[in-house]
Amino acid sequence: MEHAPEHLLWANVLLQAIQDACRNESMFTRKEAVRWIWDDSRKGVGSMLWVCDILGVDPWRIRLNYSNRESMKLVRNARNNPKLIRRIAKT
Repeated sequence: MEHAPEHLLWANVLLQAIQDACRNESMFTRKEAVRWIWDDSRKGVGSMLWVCDILGVDPWRIRLNYSNRESMKLVRNARNNPKLIRRIAKT
């Protein structure tokens, strides 16, 4: 199944935020990623809530599981397949 290019783009934004929040060497980048993941005040284009909505992912499942070791394995494999993000949300 082919995915819309914009879904791949936003899936990669979400995956990058997860990686930055878990493993980034830069404390500033890590804090910014965590802030973006947990920010409920922004609901417009580019916000965590908006990205999860267009990808069909529950943002709270991502928030509660993003540092899970199994989730990080899936992140590495999900770059070109937004459906795998749904698995991250379910781990």
